Amino acid sequence: MQEIDDSQNPWFTKDRSESASKRMQDKSFNNIRVSNPGLGLNVYHNAISKENCDKYLNILEDRLNGKTRYRWNEAQVTNSNKPIKYARNCSDFKYNSKVLGPRNDENSSLIDMYDEIFNVLKSCVDDYARYWGINVVYYESFNFVKYEGPGQQFRIHADHGPAYNTTVSAVIYLNDNYEGGEIYFPRLDNLTYKPQFGDIVIFPSNYIYEHASLDMISGTKYCVVVMTDINEIGHKNQYAERQRWLVF
Repeated sequence: MQEIDDSQNPWFTKDRSESASKRMQDKSFNNIRVSNPGLGLNVYHNAISKENCDKYLNILEDRLNGKTRYRWNEAQVTNSNKPIKYARNCSDFKYNSKVLGPRNDENSSLIDMYDEIFNVLKSCVDDYARYWGINVVYYESFNFVKYEGPGQQFRIHADHGPAYNTTVSAVIYLNDNYEGGEIYFPRLDNLTYKPQFGDIVIFPSNYIYEHASLDMISGTKYCVVVMTDINEIGHKNQYAERQRWLVF
């Protein structure tokens, strides 16, 4: 039997030099500046243009203003069927192109927005995954989140846990004209990052990367939270999730 030579297998030969003291150098990817403020934490700066961010904000407020069948809802946490405001005090709207159904006058702008954001996000997640030698194949529905006014926050949590499987998390920021609301990583030497519009922050979803959205001081913060995974095994019922945002 002929032996298989695995010496050139990219899994065994890939660069594993990144550590807490030696991290990835800043780089440019598709004309996007990528920084690495913490181990395993990449920021894709201004990945979405100011023009498009403003367009998406207008779509959200135009479609979710109570005059269509879509609306903002009180955000929940994974293991609860009702909001727990102490843990998470904000509003959200979760969807993907499939759950919206056939294109019509009410949902066409939402479908286009989802597709445009997905294309940019996927290119950034693919870049992140290549660096770490993984293959991301599953994207959860996008969760558009609005933190409106002083005190709104999401306390320290990990995205992956007993009730939900996810490998890589991404947060897309659509504006920066607010105070407070930084993303905070207590296990990364209390790293606190104030994103700018268009930034995409990507990091592992596990317990070491527990994070929080700190208390808002003023203004309104809009972001998009997306969970991804290296397989679809734990997500077979994802498309059957309740459509809480629909007005009947």
